[in-house]
Parts: sequence; structure tokens; C-alpha cells
Amino acid sequence: MLISFVFGTACMFCEMDKDKLRFSTRHISEYYVSEDQYGMVNTVYRLYKSSAQQAVERFGYDNVGDFIRKTFEKKPDDEVEILHAVSPRIQRDVTKPDNLNMPFMSVYVCKKSEMIISEGGFEELPYVVPRFLKATGETMGALSCYDCPARCEDAQSHVKDNHTGCAEAD
Repeated sequence: MLISFVFGTACMFCEMDKDKLRFSTRHISEYYVSEDQYGMVNTVYRLYKSSAQQAVERFGYDNVGDFIRKTFEKKPDDEVEILHAVSPRIQRDVTKPDNLNMPFMSVYVCKKSEMIISEGGFEELPYVVPRFLKATGETMGALSCYDCPARCEDAQSHVKDNHTGCAEAD
């Protein structure tokens, strides 16, 4: 039942890297999503691990804070945990075109030190979160196997039979 639940929701982060658009699919263990009043995902909290070297490359040596800087200087390959929170910005000045007044706020926080290492914004949610078979009141999606476990077992048995047949042909 848990496997059906897990694979019914996906999450992909879309970002600009200089002049290139980059997409990265995130593992379900990294993120939590929340919805607006219409059932659309409008908030993503993502806790992920990154090497200290990667954190310094992404955010800059002067921006990462003492904990990540010290880790970077002693053991740059050691991992640090970073929280990325993206949600609608409640208070903003729409007359200012800067990234601190965009419709969606984006904040990166070092989990260990609880220090903000980057703050900005987006015109729209930079995460794409498709969900399969989402019922009212549920935030995460489920697969069709959720309703028909017998059909999944039949499909698994069919794949196993085909695999066995291929092995016997060799």
C-alpha cells in the first residue's frame, strides 16, 4: 500500500543556470507539498543533502555561514542538509520588480545552523508536482494499483513469467 502511495506523486525542480534551463527530479523522501484552496500545489518544502563544496559553489563562500564554511575548509565532501522552502509570498510590494517581491518566495536554510543562506523569489512555482488519482482531502496522489492490488499482482506475475521464459530460451 505504501508503494502505491509513494509513486502516485512526483516532483521536479525547474531553474535557470546562467542561460540554461535545468530540470531535476526530486526523490519523494526529500519533499513535502501543500495546496491552495483549489487543491493546486502552491508550497514545496524540500530537505536535501549536498556536499559542502556543492553548497559553496551554489550559494557562494560568503553566503553559506560558518558551519558550511568550516565543513568546506576541513572536509569539502562532507554532506550538509539544506532546506528549500517555496511558497506564496503573502506580503510584497508589487511595484518593486526585484526577486524579494515576486509572487513566490524562495528561501534556502542550512538545517544545522538554521541560517538563511539564500533568499529570493519566483514569478511562479518552480516545482512541478504531478499527482495521480488524488482524492478530495488528500495532498499526495496514488497509483491505480491502490484500488486494484490484484491487477498489480497479475502484472507482476506476467513480467516474472516472461523473464523466466527468456532465461529458459538462453
